[in-house]
Amino acid sequence: MSANGSVNVTVVKDQIMRGKKKSFSLSKTKVAYIESVTRDDADGSEFVLVVRDVDTKYTFSSFGVGKLTMIEKTLYAILASLHAHRQHLSGTSMFSGDVMRTLLDGLSDEDLKNMPDFDADAIHAGDAAKIVLGPVQVRLILDKYPRVGLLTTKAVDGGSEHDIKTGIYLFVGEAIRLVKWVNTQFEFSESECLIMSPMKQIQQFELDDFFLPE
Repeated sequence: MSANGSVNVTVVKDQIMRGKKKSFSLSKTKVAYIESVTRDDADGSEFVLVVRDVDTKYTFSSFGVGKLTMIEKTLYAILASLHAHRQHLSGTSMFSGDVMRTLLDGLSDEDLKNMPDFDADAIHAGDAAKIVLGPVQVRLILDKYPRVGLLTTKAVDGGSEHDIKTGIYLFVGEAIRLVKWVNTQFEFSESECLIMSPMKQIQQFELDDFFLPE
């Protein structure tokens, strides 16, 4: 714990990532990971995608979605929200505008077909719009600091699809990193813009003379 008694978010996030075989850092406090779970009512294993914000001061700090079909639909709903409002987002997302343009410009015709029709399927209210995918909602907040909301409603437990159970809000750059990482894991799309480049291997040195000429 820190001096004021709060848990160090970096430590908590590192613990999560070390404990998961497939995990990915979205930002300083947000992490995504994929787990394979076996259910008694399912034939074999299912995949679950979880996104967490370890900073507990936020109300919306966790999101999860299961089954490959729903994970894929969620991914394309995120892309649809960015694609439909790319002009607005390009003017406000100062740190991810170029990354977003590169991503959206590289989408294939097949990717575009797989996206829900944001204009027809989204529900608009003020500066926000949402796409409903059963118990999952993908929201886009269009204010000074645009965010993509990934929300799970109580419909997942047989309740109302209008009552939010849990969720998380991602800045545009975080949402793009999530989309690319998830697609790299499952290969829903073959578009290069949706596949993360492998990290370059850095040579490790045991001695302190690594900076001396050979």
